[in-house]
Amino acid sequence: MSNRFIYIFIEVARRELDWRMALAVQLAKKGYSVVVGEKNQLLWNMFVGYYPPGVILDKCAQIATSQEFENLICAGFVYTVLDEEGLITNAAYFNQSRFSSQAEKFVSANFVTGKNLDSIIKSQFRKANNIITGNPRYSMLHPEWQEWFSGEYNQIKTSYKNFVLLVSSFNPYPQVYKHVMPGMKEIDDYFKSQMSFYLDNHQKDGLNFVLRPHPSDQPYHNNSVQTDERFNIIPWIRASEYIVNAKCTTSIEAFIAGKRAYTWKLLTHEPAYKLANLFADDLHDFGCIVLDTTQNRRKKILSNLLAHADSAHDSMNLICETIEKLSFPQSKSKSKSKFSVHKLMHLKNQIRFMMKGDNYTRIKQKFTEKDVAYAHKKMSLYISNYTINDKVFEINC
Repeated sequence: MSNRFIYIFIEVARRELDWRMALAVQLAKKGYSVVVGEKNQLLWNMFVGYYPPGVILDKCAQIATSQEFENLICAGFVYTVLDEEGLITNAAYFNQSRFSSQAEKFVSANFVTGKNLDSIIKSQFRKANNIITGNPRYSMLHPEWQEWFSGEYNQIKTSYKNFVLLVSSFNPYPQVYKHVMPGMKEIDDYFKSQMSFYLDNHQKDGLNFVLRPHPSDQPYHNNSVQTDERFNIIPWIRASEYIVNAKCTTSIEAFIAGKRAYTWKLLTHEPAYKLANLFADDLHDFGCIVLDTTQNRRKKILSNLLAHADSAHDSMNLICETIEKLSFPQSKSKSKSKFSVHKLMHLKNQIRFMMKGDNYTRIKQKFTEKDVAYAHKKMSLYISNYTINDKVFEINC
């Protein structure tokens, strides 16, 4: 067992679990004690001293403004971040909601997706410890990672053979609309109606449609489409014939993977939808040849958004090397206590959501028991010296 601990946080399992597990495996094979799993369970058990100080890799820096964060820093934890929502954003939102002067001061390594996010953060926080790394979850779209996803790919192909992949990103539940920008419900309703119209029109064409919704989507039903929420989006993209995008940024992943994406074009100033439109072709132009000028424009924009987009391993290797170079605290062993305060905090939050009239289901389904089972099956293929503590994997501990 190493006395150098690394903690890797996961919030939305189907979005970031695979690459963060792969990073955990890479670091564990170098001899580190690596603890990877559901963010809140890790955080709350750190707060009560269950885990010794070490290097944290979080999925955003929003916690940096809290008293609990200051307590972690004072206890000797070293804090690093790769913001999973930093690819498509703007300065007004990101610098107000996802980064802060506290993050600028205490984040030892702020891994940013590309030049665009780097310039956004530096426009207000000039001393931020930014390192342009890209994001390994996009790197895993390259053929070199096919073996990692081979089991999921084969299951998808066995179930659906040749199919058209529909991807969506609707707001989770009606209560959420009161927290988002005006007009969002109308945009959601527009895309839902277009998707229903498209499916109904192709009902007799013999096409096989599969909907892989966003992990927190509200339920969508249509007799012409089969819904399957399993797995990371990557094996779905690779197994599909082409993609139809309903208000979702998966068009970017499809472009990196060399898979064509279509959408219903909608004029909007919202950054995510503008880029979704850019990397997808209009369904009215189905089958038309994509102009070289269009593809070159997409490549240029992607290079500004995402560093190392053309490499399968550079992004993850750079993150791994940076973490190894950080000054590690000399850590004691983790506590032998089996008490997990995070379960009490989930109960508290569930009661709070109910009192406010909000739906807690969308929070619970970010990381489920099915995700734990999936991670266990995946982890067992690459490493053996680990234990599972609820939704956390403790490797070399």
